[in-house]
Amino acid sequence: MTQTWGVITYPAAGLELPVPPGWQAVRDAGAPLVVVAPRETGQPLRFRPNAVATVERPPPEVTDVAAYTAASVAGLARLLTGLHVIAIDVITLAGHDGRRVLCGHRDGVYAIATEYWWTMAGGVATALTASCQVEDYLDLSPVFENIAAGMVPAGQLPGPGAQNGAGAGAGR
Repeated sequence: MTQTWGVITYPAAGLELPVPPGWQAVRDAGAPLVVVAPRETGQPLRFRPNAVATVERPPPEVTDVAAYTAASVAGLARLLTGLHVIAIDVITLAGHDGRRVLCGHRDGVYAIATEYWWTMAGGVATALTASCQVEDYLDLSPVFENIAAGMVPAGQLPGPGAQNGAGAGAGR
């Protein structure tokens, strides 16, 4: 039996993100759209796989996704412990020029694999970040790819006071 993916929306920005079967949307998590894998019961505490979509207006000097990627990777290098950029791929994301960046870094005791997808449309940047423990990456990579493939990037910046993840749509 094929399980149906859900969709979580952020109408204030026109952003949509697929929700894999069994995963949950987390509201008010500090980003417009956040989805997390189910908790494993009876297992040792592990880093919980997740995907986070954010929206921002890049600085005026950042006019395309290549410059946005360079600035974002430089920022990540300052923030993440032991960051290693493994691959940067030129992609098309929902019809827009984009970049997929695969990285590894440390988060406390965890070795983390993270995929970033970045695109820009109309001066608005959409970033999708999907993370898991390194040892889970091969199993979760197809899930992350499907989330990215089904994402609808933001078409506008949300107005002041817009609520994070302001709605959820029906399954796909």
